[in-house]
Amino acid sequence: RGEGSKAEWLLLVSALRGGQHGTLGQTLSELNSWHYPIPGLTQQEVRDALLAAAATAPAAHNGHACSLACSFCFRLLKGHNQTTFSEAELQPVLQWFLTVLSVAGQNVAALRSVLPGLLGVIRAVSPRFSAQNFLRLCQQLTQHASLPADFVGNSFPHACYYAIQCITELITKAPAQPRLQQPNRSSPGSELSRLSDLLFALFAFCHVLVQKHPNLSKILASALGGIRNVMAETKSLPVQTTTLLLPNLLSLMFLGTPENPVNCPEGMSDAQDPFEITSSDSSDSESADKSFDKFGFWSVRNSAVNCVQTIASVSPKAFYSHWGQFLPQSPAVQAIVPRRTLCLYLAAAIDPCPRVRGSAASAIAAIVSGAKVFMIAVTPAHTPSATPFTPFTRTITESLQSLHTNLCYLLDHESHPTVVWHLLKTVSVLVTCTPYDRIGEPRLLASFAPRLERLLPWQQQRHQHTPAAAAVAGAPGAVGCAALACVTAVLQACATEAARAAVLPFVQPGEGTGAVTTLVVRAASPPNQKQDPACCVEALRALGALFQTFFDVARYAVQTTQLHASTQRHYTSDIQMTIAAEVPLPRFLVPWYRHCSAMIHWCALQP
Repeated sequence: RGEGSKAEWLLLVSALRGGQHGTLGQTLSELNSWHYPIPGLTQQEVRDALLAAAATAPAAHNGHACSLACSFCFRLLKGHNQTTFSEAELQPVLQWFLTVLSVAGQNVAALRSVLPGLLGVIRAVSPRFSAQNFLRLCQQLTQHASLPADFVGNSFPHACYYAIQCITELITKAPAQPRLQQPNRSSPGSELSRLSDLLFALFAFCHVLVQKHPNLSKILASALGGIRNVMAETKSLPVQTTTLLLPNLLSLMFLGTPENPVNCPEGMSDAQDPFEITSSDSSDSESADKSFDKFGFWSVRNSAVNCVQTIASVSPKAFYSHWGQFLPQSPAVQAIVPRRTLCLYLAAAIDPCPRVRGSAASAIAAIVSGAKVFMIAVTPAHTPSATPFTPFTRTITESLQSLHTNLCYLLDHESHPTVVWHLLKTVSVLVTCTPYDRIGEPRLLASFAPRLERLLPWQQQRHQHTPAAAAVAGAPGAVGCAALACVTAVLQACATEAARAAVLPFVQPGEGTGAVTTLVVRAASPPNQKQDPACCVEALRALGALFQTFFDVARYAVQTTQLHASTQRHYTSDIQMTIAAEVPLPRFLVPWYRHCSAMIHWCALQP
């Protein structure tokens, strides 16, 4: 059972098409027992199997056969999750699911089998639904997801979870250009608003539910994911966000940790998971996260942090009034960690799940990027103020100083490569957005230089017993590229003499504190078997910024390392022959080598 060949599976599907009423249940049970995906199954064969299952609806008047058919569609689409179809190709299947869903009514046991299959169909449709089908799906899901709040049976968590998942997926596939709203008729825009209201109501209910049933945390995470999709799709900030969501996000960012513990009933263990997670909801990293996070609370914390990131991106002006709650100006992380002050800094520093720490770093980057419009008004922190209150410009300046200090602390103490990569991306955004010439604090820009130097390629042996060495060893290519991109951002931010004077000690060629230039030049050498080509591209970008900012330093470093000679071997009049004859150079490196080779050759000829 479940281990036959593709031909045997197709034979069962053909039997499903022509089967009698009495044999449909047996055939569907046999198909549900197979292990998916089926090797070698084509997209057309998957569609034919779905249509065959939908064709059983007129003959299968009993609920058991319909449940088996829905489970078969769910398992088939779960296994072949990379297969997508147009809406027209799955129209009969979608119509059948809507019919079964309307017949199920408020029967929670029936919804438990129908909703997972419908979720698979919604995910398989690409790219978006038409307005007609979108409205029908919204109306059906709104009706069936609004279950009594006081009913918590064995089937309810499963049905509620998949109802929220269906809503979340459906929001991402709303019509790209909704029709104009007509009088006394629904429109995609109004249905999105209703789905948003429903998700907020479900979120409030699930927030209370998880306190009594910790093993139902995935419902709360799904509700947060749906709210995030609503905001990302509509590009607007609902009123409920400020009144309901934001005050709760800080506590949810630490759900299941000592900062926000959950009282688990006696006898309940994390193995009591009522959900069958689909392939797109789970991964190897998530299974690893479960080893230290009971009941999967990490998914709630991650969803809460992602909501913060979306709100900061969609409506930065509305989020600014809450900035102090998520990114306090003081004290620094060194004081935040012992005091357990709830904020994004604490989540990025102590959360046991690397994914949550990385999401917290990305949320900080989104907040900084959204606040770029306010940074034109910053003033030096030491500027005297005649007003009895702290001016708006002073607040921004102090926040930027706190961001630099805390990100340096996080880079010094983080060893997970994925989290370090997110932190480096955040540093790049912060350096790009900060007007250092207006702040008057060039030391802030220079504070990142020694941290970046430890994360650059070729530095593993020098910093063997540091968190940076562990991060580079875990993912040398990704961390090295991100560190080189940060070096480029730092060099491009040196617009004033004070900033260049503060950064100059770290870019002087050598093997001491000024090893940044030497490492950049070495990484920009032609790629070999031990070097990632992507690092070469980032190193060449950094080298270009180095020539623009510190021309004499860059020319001396290039001449002493003989980079111009090795680069010119790969740049001749016939670049294709050179690539084929010497080193297989990736095509995307050719324009960078052409640019840097000409620049290096010109520098070598200067007196």
